[in-house]
Order: sequence, then structure tokens, then C-alpha cells
Amino acid sequence: MSTSNGTALRPMGLLEIVDQTFRLYRRDFGLFFGIAALVYIPLGVLQSVPEIAMIMTFVFAPFYAVAGAALTKAVSDRYLGEKASIGSAYRYIGRRIVPFLLTLLVSYLFVAVGLVLLVIPGIVFLFWIMLVAQVFVIEDRRYLDAVWRGRFLVGNGVWAELIVLGIITGVLGALIGAVVGAVFGLILPEPGAQASLAWGVILGGIQALTTPIGLVATVLLYYDSRIRKEGFDLQMLAREMGTSTAMPAPPTTGPEGPSGGGPQTG
Repeated sequence: MSTSNGTALRPMGLLEIVDQTFRLYRRDFGLFFGIAALVYIPLGVLQSVPEIAMIMTFVFAPFYAVAGAALTKAVSDRYLGEKASIGSAYRYIGRRIVPFLLTLLVSYLFVAVGLVLLVIPGIVFLFWIMLVAQVFVIEDRRYLDAVWRGRFLVGNGVWAELIVLGIITGVLGALIGAVVGAVFGLILPEPGAQASLAWGVILGGIQALTTPIGLVATVLLYYDSRIRKEGFDLQMLAREMGTSTAMPAPPTTGPEGPSGGGPQTG
């Protein structure tokens, strides 16, 4: 089936996800760039000040997370053919900012405990939380429930696809950033305070330009996993036809994984 904007809801291979990533990125470039720029450019300027750069890196980490959540909301809405704006994306996460940050903290502590106990469980737990932000934003699942849900969605090799997508989009983003940086490097003034601030704006802009690429790919893979494992495309079709009550509910998740012996991370 297709959404109202013509996007096909069906299982996709990695190459098709990459192709759809750049289609969606180009189509809604202004929206995605605007959401990221609202946070990345001001923080880039602040981090260009040497005296506070290191402090800003830690202090503003939650702001980066919130920007990522707002991007996730906008990408999800546009993928499903719904309206989205910079304001609506930030308002959505703004109403949930405390549980969102706490959910991230819980997931990181979960991994940290695994690393303290044994290194291998910590690595496995790291895979489990790869989609926690998407689970929270799109499904409003919180805390450990989001971790168990993420465990289900990254099972059956989806975690490996996430890594490969991260490498592909990371390399492409780095190439784009290098080209943009090189162009501005030719026209910037000599080193000094003004040049430092200008570079802060440029580096923040480059981050705002490239960060959405990886997030779009992650959201598409999240939906691809739901389509393959839960028939999400059929659920959407049933909803559009007014027969959603006839569709089976998605599998419940818990510490033992999805009901019925669902897939594991390996």
C-alpha cells in the first residue's frame, strides 16, 4: 500500500532504504534542515568559543537529543504522508521532554550496567537501545518498556542493518560536510574572533545539513522492521478502510521479549 503522499509502505532492502532516505530528505529538506539548524547553529557558535567549548559539549547534549527527537517526529509524519512543521515537531517533544530524557538515561544506564557486569552483555544491550528514541517518539513507550520494545525491533539482524546504514549515511554526510567546509574555507577571513564565530555558524550548519540524513534512514528502517514483523502496512491499510479493529494487536514486549518467542538480537 501507499500513504497519502505516494510513499510505499512495504518491506525494503538496504539499498532501497538508502534511496528512499535521499528522496525523503530532498523532498522535505527545508523542514528537516530547519529543525536541526534551530539547535545546531546556536550550539555551533557557542562551541566556537574556546573557553567554554568543552563545557558546552556536555551541557548541551540534551539539546542535541531533543533536536533528534523533533527530527524523528517530522520524518515519521512526512513518511506517513502527514503534515509536519518545525513548530509542531518541537511542541510534540516539548510536551514529553522530561520522560524522553529520562528514557534515554534509563537506556544508557542499562548499557552501563551490562558493561560493568560483563563487556559482552553491555554490547548486546547497546544494540537493544538503538531504536529507543524512535520507539519513544513514535509509539510513546517509555523507560524499560521502550528498551524491551527496541530489543524486539532490532532482532533478526536489524541491528546489523542499522550499523551498515549508519556507515553509509555517515560517509555520505562526511563527504557533504567536507565539500561545504572546503568551499567556505576559501572565502572566510583570516583567523580571529570573527572567523571563529563564522566557523561556528558554518560547522553548526553542516551538522544541520548532514544529521537528518542518518535520522531519516533510521526511521525508515524502524518502519521496515515493523512492516516485516508486525504487518504495519496492513494495519495502516485496515485503518484507512475503517477496519482497524479487525487487525491483530502488535506483539507485547517484556523482559523475555515479544510474546510467542520473538526474535532476539543475534
